Amino acid sequence: MTPNFYKNTATFYDTGNDREQIMGDLEFYSSMIPPDATVLEVGCGTGRMAIALAERGNLVTGVDLSQEMLDVFQNKLKESSSCADRISLHHMDMRQLNLGQTYDWIIFPFRVFQALTTHEDRLACLSAVSQHMTKTSKLILTLFNPKRSILDTWGKKGILDFEQVDKATGRSIRRHQDQLWHDADKQIIAARLLYEIYDNGTYVETLSDDLELGYLYPDQCNSLFAECKMQAVNRFGHYDRRALTEYEQVEQIYILKKGI
Repeated sequence: MTPNFYKNTATFYDTGNDREQIMGDLEFYSSMIPPDATVLEVGCGTGRMAIALAERGNLVTGVDLSQEMLDVFQNKLKESSSCADRISLHHMDMRQLNLGQTYDWIIFPFRVFQALTTHEDRLACLSAVSQHMTKTSKLILTLFNPKRSILDTWGKKGILDFEQVDKATGRSIRRHQDQLWHDADKQIIAARLLYEIYDNGTYVETLSDDLELGYLYPDQCNSLFAECKMQAVNRFGHYDRRALTEYEQVEQIYILKKGI
């Protein structure tokens, strides 16, 4: 596993990532998780999901391997403390979770679980997660569905991912994703995130971070869950809750519980 720390670009992570909200993931998690439930968010990043859940009443524990991302999260809580008392944060490796308590819901939003690129790491993570679950706890695990259009085009060089302009200051941020390599045998795809900073049209600097994501096909996910003694109680192909079928869909969303 090559950690995705976002060491250089954590402060820009939220820029443009409202696209995830357009996909409907915030609404999905809010509809699945009761407002009085306790939640463990694995890979909480800068707090996009955790803050939204805490604001509606959930007690949320967030863990992340990137201290830089957690620093951004902490600054958000300082600026708006309306839900700060319902959030606790921990700098922790998801393969070694040890929080000493159980949760009603455990979530891996967006591509967090795909930061694990080996079978051994996935087993270690789910084994650790299982120790934080009761018989009634639920786990939501999301991955992209590795259809050819994603593997061929994700992060291809020359594509402008987005541009955001601050009209008051003239400062703008352009993000590109460059695909670095794709190992189809190991099922790992790597890309570089590049943030170009401009001041009223004048180039200032470029900041970048490299990411590696492992991917799994549905049958491999099912085998992994069985090996970890977890049972899928629901499978969705998108945040609108359409069924996960053999057809090429964008997402794999699994709702899991501890098996017998």
